[in-house]
Amino acid sequence: MQPRTALSLLLSITLIFTIYTLYSHSDAYSALPAESPRSFESLSSLSFTLEQVTTAKVPTMRVHLRNSSPHAFTILTWGTPLDATALSQQIFTFTPLDLAAPKVSVPNVQISRVQPPPRADFLEIPPHKEVVKDIPLTEKWIPRTKLRIGATGRWHAVWEKALKDMPRGDLDKLTNSMRDEFHVREAEFDLSVQRPGTPAEAAKGPGGEGKIVDPEAKKVEDEEGKYGKGEGLLI
Repeated sequence: MQPRTALSLLLSITLIFTIYTLYSHSDAYSALPAESPRSFESLSSLSFTLEQVTTAKVPTMRVHLRNSSPHAFTILTWGTPLDATALSQQIFTFTPLDLAAPKVSVPNVQISRVQPPPRADFLEIPPHKEVVKDIPLTEKWIPRTKLRIGATGRWHAVWEKALKDMPRGDLDKLTNSMRDEFHVREAEFDLSVQRPGTPAEAAKGPGGEGKIVDPEAKKVEDEEGKYGKGEGLLI
């Protein structure tokens, strides 16, 4: 065989092998999803806001969580402003408007979580709805003065689907979930205009029932426990 012929044959074999390898590699990975910022885009549809409830009998903060997405979300409330223990986890920040006032020291209580998470610690937010929860600010360490209150933390598990559609394994192991940080803009509160209230009032607090509100008809229907804890108000 002539050297030139042998070289041509070798090049042809190499080219065929290269094409086969590339085709096989592409076909094997074609089913894998490409990386995308979808998780972050989805979580950006969830936004918290804070406001003072001036009509409450005790100093009260109202937490709003708005879902601006056309899809339902299921969230784990741990470590968020909707957590039942949020005031003792350093999620909220309290800054006196008076610069000469002492800094507010927020307690950080170590909490032992039950695994897997109880179903009561999951919350579903329907598309274009808002969850509202009232939190009495009756702790002794919260000063009765003018404050800026904000919040920061991390979503530990969020799914872009309704709670009824969630696989039990994902809820138990928090798998296939989205996670990211959240930041809540500060809002001004004047806690000096409300009386602290009695211990019984503080323990009871407002907004203890879960309801679904039709924003157009302004119709309120009792739905306690339907969406997780039933401690929020769905608007």
